[in-house]
Amino acid sequence: MFTKVSIELEALNDGTLAYGNGRLVHGMFFKLLKEQDEELSEKLHNMNNAKPYTVSILRSKKLKNWIYYISSGEKVSLEGSFLDENLFKAFYDIVYKYIINKKIISIGNINFIIKNLNLKEVMSIDEMKNKRNIKNNRFALEFLSPTSFRKLGRNYLFPDVAHIFKSYMSRWNNVVGEEYSIDEQVLEIIKENCFCIRHNINTEIMNMSQYKIVGFRGKSYYEIDGKLDENTKDIINNLIGFSIFCGTGYKTTMGMGETKLVK
Repeated sequence: MFTKVSIELEALNDGTLAYGNGRLVHGMFFKLLKEQDEELSEKLHNMNNAKPYTVSILRSKKLKNWIYYISSGEKVSLEGSFLDENLFKAFYDIVYKYIINKKIISIGNINFIIKNLNLKEVMSIDEMKNKRNIKNNRFALEFLSPTSFRKLGRNYLFPDVAHIFKSYMSRWNNVVGEEYSIDEQVLEIIKENCFCIRHNINTEIMNMSQYKIVGFRGKSYYEIDGKLDENTKDIINNLIGFSIFCGTGYKTTMGMGETKLVK
């Protein structure tokens, strides 16, 4: 089961947060998880492969010079997604305790109370397979936060088919059972039969406080060769549906690569 949530917080004091505050949100996530289940937190922290969750940056309406200016009493939000049910349950339980007890959580120099946790999307693998995300052999993705891939030790700044589907496939195979795993050779078939036909993207710098990363944001449109076999089309359909949960590319656990399907 894959789960996407939205978390509403209320600021208890005035303060500022950098646009690229995902590192701080990531720290908050692990503080909460450690408080609920220290063993699970440690296991997750030590994972070498793709982590089974994403967190967004915290967003406010007041953005100036890439700084969010947040006022006491202001409500702000962030999102997260979970590719593991046990991880989601542990996170949900601790957030619920914070909501009920009005406990304070800090992000940067601002104290917050958690007002609400909303389920945005909950989907099983079978439900994902039955949802049609491709229309007339076309689909489109929107990258909501700076998105980047790592290639030969450098940032690669274009959402081509090879990189986006390699990203989705590696995360998919890390979290699903053998029954649903995808052979890596399928990626070569996808690369030869699916094409970026237009895009409207721009690059942005994600200031992560200790370092900066350049990424791209915007919409990208794709077309699938009509002669491609239905089984591979179904795999593409599943992976782009999965993208809203797993994110795209690099540093998705720190606010980068937020992705949604363009209707």
